Amino acid sequence: MVQHLPSLDAMTVLMQPILLRFQYHFEGKRPTNRDDKPEWCFTYVLNLVRDHTVFLCNDIQSILNENQLQIFDARVCEHLRQFLFIVFL
Repeated sequence: MVQHLPSLDAMTVLMQPILLRFQYHFEGKRPTNRDDKPEWCFTYVLNLVRDHTVFLCNDIQSILNENQLQIFDARVCEHLRQFLFIVFL
């Protein structure tokens, strides 16, 4: 059973520039938006996850824990799930 957690507005704010950059590169008529190069999109997302994991696991999770929000796991927050859903839909 999937548990739906309430939204964290701060995570929405943090994810917005990441989503905008993704949309810039992989939607529309940009040279990076190529059907014959899906690995570009996948590599981009994998690099995002790699680049932000330490920040999410250490900094954001610490803030959540200090504010009695341990029910949230910053690594797999709903906003990241939504982003990945949009990307790979």
